[in-house]
Amino acid sequence: RLLPIVEKVEKIDNCIEEVCEDKTMEKWLRLGVCYGFSVYRLIEEGMPCSRKIYYPLRQKFYYELSKKI
Repeated sequence: RLLPIVEKVEKIDNCIEEVCEDKTMEKWLRLGVCYGFSVYRLIEEGMPCSRKIYYPLRQKFYYELSKKI
């Protein structure tokens, strides 16, 4: 069954909130996974962490999302 776009967006938002213990990272993770920003662009835009912190967070997001779909 194909999910309506609203349900897909809710699942993504819920997963982002779930994996981001630090709420300031929600914005950066959303830009990376939803809008395709590279980690280097995120850093240029002012992301407050290094790629060593961002990549495991992104990986955890995709893992949690895969369990929900």
